Amino acid sequence: MRWSLVSIIGLFAVAAASEERVRYDGHKVFNVVPKTDVHIQFLNELEELTEFRVDFYIPASVPGRRVHVRLAPKDYVKWVPYMETLGMEVTVLVHNVQE
Repeated sequence: MRWSLVSIIGLFAVAAASEERVRYDGHKVFNVVPKTDVHIQFLNELEELTEFRVDFYIPASVPGRRVHVRLAPKDYVKWVPYMETLGMEVTVLVHNVQE
């Protein structure tokens, strides 16, 4: 079977793309403690909002149970004060995910 030049180039492009690594420089993981069912609902709907890009390591399920959230620097500068104004406890677990 003959491989065309286009097929070979395509295979190299796929291989090169699969080797690209995502970097998480400056991303932080936060521990958040929702206190009410409204907090739980808000956190669960947060993934659908385009204002913040969040990644839940431990999702919101029950008031008083911790939630772990990863955020990029551009997002956490707005997100943390917002969570605190809603009455949720927020602490940093990991200061730089990339390290």
